[in-house]
Amino acid sequence: MNSLNWERAKPIALAIVVTIVWRALPLSFPKDLGTFLSASLSFAAILVGFAVTIQTVLVTVSGADVIGRIKKSGYMEDLDSYLKHATYSLLLFSLMNLVGFLLPTAAAFWFELIWVFLCVYALAAFFRVSEIISKILKAA
Repeated sequence: MNSLNWERAKPIALAIVVTIVWRALPLSFPKDLGTFLSASLSFAAILVGFAVTIQTVLVTVSGADVIGRIKKSGYMEDLDSYLKHATYSLLLFSLMNLVGFLLPTAAAFWFELIWVFLCVYALAAFFRVSEIISKILKAA
């Protein structure tokens, strides 16, 4: 697997592995689920704000030489896809936290697994974009 394919697959691969490990270990959410979900929702909302800010920064430096090189190389579509995945997965994770307040206790098993998967995927997608934008800003 080349480095670009690994870069593309890393967030979902990491989310799958962590979710499997979570399931295999005797882990569960804290007893005070409401406080936990509130904190998770706040954290996700802050990261959504950062993701949108990253998009704004990218628009600001869109005239820079480094952006021209990215466009010529054909990686602009990848960068756009990464930005969308980060933003949308963080929004979905925020929504998941809201849904957690409404779910009956019987759905806790599936909710936890989906929550862990989305949390890890969203964070990994966000970190992927953050690293790339950091490199772009260094080169600009």
